[in-house]
Amino acid sequence: MKVNGRRLNGEGSINKVKGTNLYRARVWVRQPNDELKRMQLYGKTRGEVRNKITAVLKEAKRKEERYEVSTTGDDGKETVTQYLKRWYPEGRTKNGPLHQKSLDSRVVNIKRMNPHIGDIILRDLRAVHIRDMYNALRENGLTDASVRQAHSTLNKALNDAKVEGAIPINPMHYLVNKPTVKHPEREPLTI
Repeated sequence: MKVNGRRLNGEGSINKVKGTNLYRARVWVRQPNDELKRMQLYGKTRGEVRNKITAVLKEAKRKEERYEVSTTGDDGKETVTQYLKRWYPEGRTKNGPLHQKSLDSRVVNIKRMNPHIGDIILRDLRAVHIRDMYNALRENGLTDASVRQAHSTLNKALNDAKVEGAIPINPMHYLVNKPTVKHPEREPLTI
C-alpha cells in the first residue's frame, strides 16, 4: 500500500532499468532461518513487477509459517511446563555439560514458575504473564534475588526456544521492568 506516492518499508522498490524497456524490483525477503535475502525481480511493466513482489512476499510468509509449525513438532500446542521439562536437562556450556548445581538451580526455579505460567501454551506466553508471575512470586515471599534467578532461568529457556523455532520471539524482550536485586548502600571506610 502506498502512502504519499511511496512504497512502505519492507514492500521493496521499483524502478526502470536504464537502457532497456524493463522494470526492476528490489525487495528484502526473510528466509525461514531468519536471514534476510535481497531479491531482484524483472518485468515489462511496473504492474507486472508489483505482482511479482506480492507473490514473492506471500510465498515467503507461507514458508515461514510452515517452518514455525514444523519446528515445534507438536503444531504449537506445547505448554510452558512441557517445554521447560524438556529443556532443563539439555543445558551445556562452552566446555561441556552443565554442573549439577546449575541443573538443581534450574529445577528449583522451574518449580517456582510452573504454578503461575506452566499451563500457558508456549507460543501464547506474553510479557504480561511473566510480569504477573514476578508479582505473584514476590507476594509468596520470595526475595528479589530469587525472583531474579527465576527471571534468568526463564530468559535462557525462552532464548533457546527461539533458536529451536518453538517461538518466533522471546516475550521477555518486551518487559518494561525486569527484576533487579537491590544492593544495600555501603559506607566507605575512612582513615
